[in-house]
Amino acid sequence: MKTNSDTTRALYLGLDVHKEQTVIAILEGSRDAEPRAYGSV
Repeated sequence: MKTNSDTTRALYLGLDVHKEQTVIAILEGSRDAEPRAYGSV
């Protein structure tokens, strides 16, 4: 993905792994960002 900005944004992916399912969360790289649930597998 191309952007018009010279800075890159960090994107963090969290995986909560258990025997029956894995829950996925995403956090954008800013300090004030709130994690958001993405789904489960």
